[in-house]
Amino acid sequence: MPSIPLGAHKLGETTMGSTAAATATISWAGFYGVLFIEHVIAGYSGSGIAILQFGTTAGTLDTGSNYASGGFHVTMGTAAVTATPTSRVSQVGVQVANDATANARYGMHQVQNPNGRNKQVDSRTTTYATTTVTAATAISTISVMEGRWFQNSPAQCVAMLGNGVNLLTGSSLAVYGIPG
Repeated sequence: MPSIPLGAHKLGETTMGSTAAATATISWAGFYGVLFIEHVIAGYSGSGIAILQFGTTAGTLDTGSNYASGGFHVTMGTAAVTATPTSRVSQVGVQVANDATANARYGMHQVQNPNGRNKQVDSRTTTYATTTVTAATAISTISVMEGRWFQNSPAQCVAMLGNGVNLLTGSSLAVYGIPG
């Protein structure tokens, strides 16, 4: 799983005070060549897969169909490991996981954010067996995702959207970056 390295600057954090379709948008000034995004999803109002949307102007998300991702999830609790792959094109964001659920999730995303080239997103997400995890809880799936945001200008904002369902109260998003 991508981890936040020493020396990364905290660019912003938001926690949802009520159930809603999306987190607040986190914006930053300056150019950061690598971004690290941590998400916590307390649960969903229905079965869904949240997405990350980026933007090249502070506060303005790119809602165009210029995102693509692929990945797989491994289902826990069976004698044999079952991995289910999926590929998605012409999307309005990069999925944080590969499987739809109403349960809680935690994930880390490393974003290569070069100026003049498309962006690469490397993600690892754990999906729990329940919503609102407050103690050690069984894991139902682990998703490994790779995505692209087809945009040449560097990202300067990000938000997490429920993608058709709401994110529950307590869901959060944090962004860290390494300059240049």
